[in-house]
Amino acid sequence: MIQQLKENIELKFGRKISYHKDCRALSECIISETSHLLSSSTLRRFFGLLATNSNPSRVTLDILSTYCGYNSWDDFQLQNSHTIQYPDSIPSIWETAKQRAKVISKKNVRQLKKGGVTEMLANVQREFVNELLTELFSSTFHGIPIIAPGGYGKTALLINCYNDYNQLPNTKNDIVLLIPATFLENWVGKDFFIENWLLTLLDISSTALFDRVKEKLENIPGKFILLIDALDQLTISSNKSGKIFEAINLFINNLPSKGFKVIVTSRYPAWVQFTKASSSLDSWCRMSSNLFNSYGSNIPSLTFKEIQKVLDETVNCKGQTRLTIEQLPQNLQQELKYPYNLNLYINTNQPTNKNKISSKDDLIAEFVKNKVYQKQFSDEKADILDAIVSISHKGKLVGIIKKNELKALYPIHLKLSGNYFSAYNQLLSFGILGEQLIENEYGLYTKKVYITHRPLYELLLVQMFIKENDGISIKLFKLIEEDYKNSDLLGNLIVLLYNITYKMGLTSVLKQIFSLSDHTLKQVFADNTMLQIINSNEQTKNELILHYVTEPTAQKYLFEQFNDLNSIASSSRMLPICYLKQSKEETGQLFAKTLISLSDAYRLNFKWTNDFVQATKNDDPPTEFNSFTKGTWFACLLVANYIDKTDLLNDVADKISSFTKVNYSNGIANRPVFELSLVFGMLFTKQHQHTYKRLEIYLGNRLKNPQTAEEHALAIYCIYAKWRSTGKFEHDKMQKIEGYLTKVPEWIQIQTVIIGKGLMAVYSFTIGNMEIAYSLYRDALELSNFAGYKIFEIKLLKELSETLITIGEHQNAKRCDQLIESIAQSSNIDFRLI
Repeated sequence: MIQQLKENIELKFGRKISYHKDCRALSECIISETSHLLSSSTLRRFFGLLATNSNPSRVTLDILSTYCGYNSWDDFQLQNSHTIQYPDSIPSIWETAKQRAKVISKKNVRQLKKGGVTEMLANVQREFVNELLTELFSSTFHGIPIIAPGGYGKTALLINCYNDYNQLPNTKNDIVLLIPATFLENWVGKDFFIENWLLTLLDISSTALFDRVKEKLENIPGKFILLIDALDQLTISSNKSGKIFEAINLFINNLPSKGFKVIVTSRYPAWVQFTKASSSLDSWCRMSSNLFNSYGSNIPSLTFKEIQKVLDETVNCKGQTRLTIEQLPQNLQQELKYPYNLNLYINTNQPTNKNKISSKDDLIAEFVKNKVYQKQFSDEKADILDAIVSISHKGKLVGIIKKNELKALYPIHLKLSGNYFSAYNQLLSFGILGEQLIENEYGLYTKKVYITHRPLYELLLVQMFIKENDGISIKLFKLIEEDYKNSDLLGNLIVLLYNITYKMGLTSVLKQIFSLSDHTLKQVFADNTMLQIINSNEQTKNELILHYVTEPTAQKYLFEQFNDLNSIASSSRMLPICYLKQSKEETGQLFAKTLISLSDAYRLNFKWTNDFVQATKNDDPPTEFNSFTKGTWFACLLVANYIDKTDLLNDVADKISSFTKVNYSNGIANRPVFELSLVFGMLFTKQHQHTYKRLEIYLGNRLKNPQTAEEHALAIYCIYAKWRSTGKFEHDKMQKIEGYLTKVPEWIQIQTVIIGKGLMAVYSFTIGNMEIAYSLYRDALELSNFAGYKIFEIKLLKELSETLITIGEHQNAKRCDQLIESIAQSSNIDFRLI
């Protein structure tokens, strides 16, 4: 009946009530004709332009009825109480709409899947989808926005929502319509509400379906789900797009209280325009500002599991060896969480392409080439980015400047003054640039522009230095060192310039890198990125290592600070071997022998054990060693005594406890590194009970809630050791391992992932998830092979054999044992020790 009153009011008023200005004009007409006051805000609530949780008051209904020529609301109801006869029943209309929506949606899905990120992610089950759907359907909200920059996988996520929703139980009677936002351009200019246009799209004559449903919600056969993709891709004028935005929001605000939901996707700048054009956003969830990151996204990036799924369906279909995400440098792993970057990586790393991406810096350079220099308005985009870099460099700011400084150089704010406006807005839309309104101490506001991704800013800054200095020389390294000596950018800039120099083959310049100051080199070698660069080409690596090993400063930073367990059995094995040949001091030789012994142990070579015990006399490590090498020293002592079957194994374990108490009490910062480098020896020698009790005491409450990367890794080893000791799984902790594996230190990532995935595989077998278990074992075995860890190949196969026996798979267990024996025989070791 209220809907009939609305129609009578619009008929009397002479036009539809769609905007704020309509309500203001109607309010004036009501005062003029009835001498009663109804505010424009009351009218906005009545017509659904302003969200409200209450029904119109009796006074409001009486005044509106009087305006339409009736004595009161009761009189209006009495005279309009006859039942409207609709030609079709709701179930009949609903079935027609459902079938038509299915045809339209499937066609749109096929079109939207073509090419780029969407095609890459179309068959990947996004873990976030279930969370998204649950949040929407368990709430009273009608709409949910999926907001992110270009290339973030929004369309693929929307398609996931469509596919996943249709596979849910009890959805066979639901209308699910997926359309691109450009469809709505056909509605602009039509003299009716957007819901009527939707019904026309679904081949339904205007039979007031939505109004009929509102009156009798219990009669609807199912839910109505509308999915709108890419609000940012509307090609019409801003005024017309604003009309569409307002119409969508009005439609959502007027939806029935339950059973009707809307999901939209958009880039952040277009979403900002949507919010400005909409009178009320109370019907939308996921609107809180703390849900948006600096790129303008309110959805998560890809998980490692999702990345691996994509790799398996692309690059791993073409090569003989399987690539796993953990084989890549950790900073590159993080970059691949951004779907556009993952797609770029896959397209670039084709077998026929010689310039493959092997590092984060390679990927960022390829990103700039593709999204700036090879796109529309490339010159203007380059000008804008260069200006931001140049201005922020002068102020030693990290890629952030006042917008007015940029406007003074280029007309980025003037739509009709060339291409800079379009170039600037495309950079915003793709998330390369961001804007921020900052309040100063005087309460004044300044809008600032910034490059959203710090590695991108660093690359552009280094490229600026190279251009201004006509190439690369050691002088350029020292110029950057001087300019950024007080900045936390220093280390990254030097490493980035080193990588570019390495790619260009300028070994004469690379050999001078250790002429930089200690202050700089400490930042440069704060992680293993330099080592990864050096190892990336075998010929260049050999030349550089043979030179560096003769330099005392290089020995200090590159050799004596070595801690990369990921490569110690493969590409980095050369470092301690060369250092041993060069070193003349006993401490230096012991250091090199310790690392070589550990490398040999990973490779199933134990010829060193007796010599190591004789050289070390089962004593404490030299005080000059860092925590990593001290832990490795004890790990090698444990392994040597275990392999040689001496009666001193327990003495070494006691010595470790005493050493720890003396050297790592009172919360010394390097204790976690010591524990992690020690854990290989503890687990190999089957000190499982000792290990988990030791770690439980050390970690305490942090075992349940690890804070640092090292603590996440130690928690995994503790859980593993306890299972090996007791044979029992702690189910709550097993659920956390997958999350922990994404947060471990890079230098021990591969070993930790092997242990963690091996443990998860056994657990999956015991609870009947056979497919997941075999997949986890495959990952762990392939990582072991990649890193040269023969010892873990045997260990994993042995655990697999034991597990297969417990579940009755005796034939497969026998095959594992035969493979173990063949590997062990080739290594001349009793495999029962492993």
